Amino acid sequence: MRVTLPLLSLLVLPLTAFALTIQPATLFLDVRSSSPEAAGIHLLAADGIVNGYSDGRFGPTRQINRAEFLKIAMKSASTISSEFAPETCFPDVKSDDWFSLFVCTAKAKGVVRGRPDGLFHPEQPVQYDEALKILTLVFDYTIPALTSGDWAEPYYRAAATKSVDLPITIRFDTPLTRGLAARLAAAFLAESAGQLPALRLAEAGQYSRSSETSSSSSSSSEASLAPTAPTVLAQPPPPSSASLFTLPSVSHFLVLGQRSDAIANLSITSRGETARLVSAQVKLFSEVTALDTLELVNALDGTVVMTLPRRTTTDLSDYKMTYEAQIDLADQLRIPADKPLQLVLRAKIRSIDNNGASEQFLQVRTFSVTTYGETTQNTINHPAVAPFPAHQTSFGRIVGVQRVSPERSTILSGTGSSVSTFSFSGSVLAGKSLTIEHVAFQMLKTGGVTVSNWRIRPQGSQMSIPCTVSQTDGSVLTCTNLGSIGTLGASSLVLEVLADIAVFPSTTSASLEIDLASGGSPSSFGSVQWTDQSGHFRWIEGPSPPTKGTKWQP
Repeated sequence: MRVTLPLLSLLVLPLTAFALTIQPATLFLDVRSSSPEAAGIHLLAADGIVNGYSDGRFGPTRQINRAEFLKIAMKSASTISSEFAPETCFPDVKSDDWFSLFVCTAKAKGVVRGRPDGLFHPEQPVQYDEALKILTLVFDYTIPALTSGDWAEPYYRAAATKSVDLPITIRFDTPLTRGLAARLAAAFLAESAGQLPALRLAEAGQYSRSSETSSSSSSSSEASLAPTAPTVLAQPPPPSSASLFTLPSVSHFLVLGQRSDAIANLSITSRGETARLVSAQVKLFSEVTALDTLELVNALDGTVVMTLPRRTTTDLSDYKMTYEAQIDLADQLRIPADKPLQLVLRAKIRSIDNNGASEQFLQVRTFSVTTYGETTQNTINHPAVAPFPAHQTSFGRIVGVQRVSPERSTILSGTGSSVSTFSFSGSVLAGKSLTIEHVAFQMLKTGGVTVSNWRIRPQGSQMSIPCTVSQTDGSVLTCTNLGSIGTLGASSLVLEVLADIAVFPSTTSASLEIDLASGGSPSSFGSVQWTDQSGHFRWIEGPSPPTKGTKWQP
């Protein structure tokens, strides 16, 4: 049986230990340097662990199968070398299959055992729980002995202990994309090299100056990695343009001195004739002094089509909220007939030294572009459909919230029992810091159990702060005034929620769970409120709900 592998090359020589390349280089057309997966993808590519498609794309949004992921994991941990000979170890793994070396070595080392039907199923998508097991075993992590919970919980706990699990809310049974798989494997590799903090900062768009200057040399080395894998039977089409930006656009923190993700987007089509893009105009709801310029970008390849400065003439009452530009004839973008063009609007935010300020709201009111038909010579205005998401400027952002306590456990009576533990990771400009100020948990409690004396503390600390339960229905647990314990440093902040628990004798229906139930938005309160020491924010980016706590049952 053969499995398509358009992504990877078959390099099986042992890897040599050296400093990893963590940089914002754009090695692939469909991987924007500001995406969370970019740092991991580029790290693995620079080390020869992965390659992209022949057209220069990586395909970060496409699912990855079990054979492909196993190869990434084995090469990341340097557990494959040319001395191993391919063999047949599963009925569906033949000795001449490109992946047999990796699968059979992994089986011999006890990393994989196959499915209950006795087959390996290399063609099936790899799930998050399977990926955690593979990586923790090939990197020789200590796997805790847990007697309850999901079968993957011990592997998750082993990964979470070293903060190498995915810093997003994701189910164990979620099939991984190529981007997420690279991000996960890169975290294990970076941790083994003592460079995990640098990788996490890079995932949030914060690269060191030395890594930025090495960008061009890395690109050259990537081009020299000639693929040596067997002939590909079938190659999927290139990934969609949506992988370059978050589309449709959603609310973002606009970090000072950086370019943003999409703050608005627009799709246009020239019917029956080739057209030229000649101008664009954007109006905001309010003046944003921290906004330098807006950029109109081709979502397909990330090319900046035009830069929109703020209007300077005062003939419009809202000129301070108006950004517009026209393109000279020689630079006008030609739009083929009847082919949609996806355009993205992004913001270039001023740095602190250039009048940048935190906690300013930015929201597009109107957004339109104008085209000129080459045949009909008609000028057409193309307005984007409102409303558009709101955004806020900041010195940094919370980039991940996750549960690090077990997914499930047995509820028992006790004083000062640990109810749930959550890890907060962030990214912040040099000289600034982030502090969690307020956390609100949705409490789910049933059956014969009473809980009192709630408090929260940094994991391992003796200093704690009391929390309160809502007086109305008792469903909300609020922990406020966390400034003395809630500051994020170079590593993640891990907060542990404690309580006194009393379980009624012989109860069979008791349960307890506290969840971070809402990410919030610029206009609504979420479960986590924080400060960058200048602005105060009541929401975080990412999925909503951010994460669930440990579920306690008999």
